[in-house]
Amino acid sequence: MSENIYHRRRRMYTDPADIGNNKMAPARQVDIGAVADFKEFPARVRLESGEEHWLAKARDGEYRLLSMVCPHAWGRVVKWDKSFLCPDHGWRFEEGQGICVNGPRAQLFYHIVKVQNGRLIAEVPADNDPSVVHAPPPTWAIPK
Repeated sequence: MSENIYHRRRRMYTDPADIGNNKMAPARQVDIGAVADFKEFPARVRLESGEEHWLAKARDGEYRLLSMVCPHAWGRVVKWDKSFLCPDHGWRFEEGQGICVNGPRAQLFYHIVKVQNGRLIAEVPADNDPSVVHAPPPTWAIPK
């Protein structure tokens, strides 16, 4: 990973490789809910901070909390058939791990989610992590 400070400050989520290297604030754990509460994936999840994410389950059974923001143009990704779509430029991301399937090598930002005592626990950056930059709200609106 680049040590360029500009690159680090533009990231939206903590790189798991940086935790423990004293480069960023430690992650905090957020309880998303009971595993049994989620019947279909991906599921829309709102954290207590108000941020919305997609709770996804990969083919290998691993859970991830995927960003609803495209890593390219910061557009809001939407559920589209069996993938996610950025309506700004047409990139599609597979729904299990958020990997781009029709464009350059890209992936949706994500938080690690673990199962503990039947509960889904996401590891998100601490509130005081200076590297976390939240995407601006969309500049477009869906017509009514």
